[in-house]
Amino acid sequence: MSNSSDSLHTEDRVWEQRFWLVLVALWLIRLAMAMLLDLTPDEAYYWELARRPDWSYFDHPPLVAWMIALARIPFGDTPLAVRLPALLALPLVCRALFLTGRDGLGSSRVAFLGSLLPHITPAGLALGLITTPDVPLALFWSLGALAFVMVLRTDGFFSWLAAGLCLAGGALGKYNMIFFVPAVAFVILGFPGWRSRLGTGRFWLMVTLAAIGTIPILYWNSHHDWASFKFQFAHGFRPSSRGALANFGEFIGGQIVTIGPTLFPLFCWIAGTSLINGWRRNDPCRAFLAALALPMMLFFFKRGITSKVEANWPQVAYLSLMPLAAEWLVSVESAVRSRCRWILGPSAIVTLFVALQAVFLIFPIPPRSDVSMRMHGWTQMGAKIRELDARFGTKALFVGQGGPLTALIAFYGHIPPDRAAEAHGQGNWGFWWENREPASGSSAIYVDEGRFPEAISFGKAYESILASETLLHFSRGRLVRTLTFTPMTGYRGGVRFQQPEGRKKY
Repeated sequence: MSNSSDSLHTEDRVWEQRFWLVLVALWLIRLAMAMLLDLTPDEAYYWELARRPDWSYFDHPPLVAWMIALARIPFGDTPLAVRLPALLALPLVCRALFLTGRDGLGSSRVAFLGSLLPHITPAGLALGLITTPDVPLALFWSLGALAFVMVLRTDGFFSWLAAGLCLAGGALGKYNMIFFVPAVAFVILGFPGWRSRLGTGRFWLMVTLAAIGTIPILYWNSHHDWASFKFQFAHGFRPSSRGALANFGEFIGGQIVTIGPTLFPLFCWIAGTSLINGWRRNDPCRAFLAALALPMMLFFFKRGITSKVEANWPQVAYLSLMPLAAEWLVSVESAVRSRCRWILGPSAIVTLFVALQAVFLIFPIPPRSDVSMRMHGWTQMGAKIRELDARFGTKALFVGQGGPLTALIAFYGHIPPDRAAEAHGQGNWGFWWENREPASGSSAIYVDEGRFPEAISFGKAYESILASETLLHFSRGRLVRTLTFTPMTGYRGGVRFQQPEGRKKY
């Protein structure tokens, strides 16, 4: 018995060491990429939210902005500050997956393999590199999954407390956290041994903490005509003009490319079989992990038939399936190598391809189809913005088409908030500039990417429209995009940074 215990302890220590070696090595690669690559438009937009602190925002809960705001304190307005939340969250996500496999499923080998999966998918690569609302969502989703697994293992007070705190944090991260609730309800109501917890203080502590996490969001929305909820319903349920087959094909294609051609089908199969087997075998832990993924997956699979669904929207759900997928991969000793080779190999190859393309742009992908282009060229734009700003006495208003482009102008041009505006006042910009307009006689510089006629329309409010200047963005010898800068002088009045009458802001 002693020899067996020592052997298990040694094996656990080996897998623990491997976990940290892999995590540190791949984290350093992400850190290098974070320093080399320009911000994506979305990241710049969330930085813009961060320098305008609020209880919540038009299109997302506040936590991603709060995290960037904290990172700005030591690192200032730098790409590292914007990406620090993603860089710090990923190790916690991987650690939560490791502990779920080790302490929840009882195997350090499973724990290591499950924690490896975020590193070998393009979605996982982005999660640990690019700061979006998916970062706090993934952090509290994975920590919450671990906490509730420990509730199911120990029924301890601190596990219930941790689960409640994670639900609150996830609610502040992204609205998708609502899909965590059905899994908890499924276990509490579906497994007879857990129904008695409905009357305990521990259960209601978890519920209360989760509810507290929604207070900032509800407070902000109550003062802004519930704009965020209206936007999310309109945005998420807007029907597409394309056919169902084209919609669903694009959705499935996005999952295959960002997860892997063999790993994504495995996740789908694992979700269904683990739920059924967990129910049949009275195993609430495995049933919970499967039930945690299925509601979000099914919701977006259905929406993918009638609407355009972005590839990242359902992907946090897959985190709770990673320990279960790892358990299946090692369940037959003689097939472990072949399973890992054929299931994980394609995902790892695609991830390597994505990383090389992101940094070096070595593959001749058309610019409109290459998302890597979104991380190149903005430093060049920033130099041009600063040159124009100095020419106009650092007093001109910079007007961009679209919130992300406007935020990039502000970030790389070092433009303060009161001199950056989105042309149509969409989203948060409509609230920030509501009932405001440029100062009489002031100058503006209109920045657009391929929509110059709108600059002419905007320029009617100014006495003079000066000659436009064009900037060609090149990176690694490839043309990334073309931007046009149109200076205007002598503001006469008439500009309102809000959508035209009759068009909803959401």
